Amino acid sequence: MKKIENCIHCGSCISKCPYGLNPPEMLKKNYEDYKAVLSGEVSVNS
Repeated sequence: MKKIENCIHCGSCISKCPYGLNPPEMLKKNYEDYKAVLSGEVSVNS
């Protein structure tokens, strides 16, 4: 997960995504969620 911080948002992965997604934006959001869970701000228990 820490490698996400190294993304320079160049966009080269967007054209390679077979699903037409925006990987830089998705990774950014997922990493924010991950950090919130680790810090205890968000619980993943159902």
